[in-house]
Amino acid sequence: MKQIIRLGNNRYIHLDSYPSLPSLDAEHFKFVMTILVLAIAGMTAAAMVGIDITNPTPTQHQSK
Repeated sequence: MKQIIRLGNNRYIHLDSYPSLPSLDAEHFKFVMTILVLAIAGMTAAAMVGIDITNPTPTQHQSK
């Protein structure tokens, strides 16, 4: 929202103000970070044992 404020005789200041964005409070930030950390830990643990958790169908390897 634009505002024109008079400071004196022939002196004005033009202000632009914008609504503030809602901030992410500490409780929601902790929840989001916990989900992110658990997802990365799950993918890392699955990769260590050779499982692809992003593929819903199991991969079958044929022995030669």
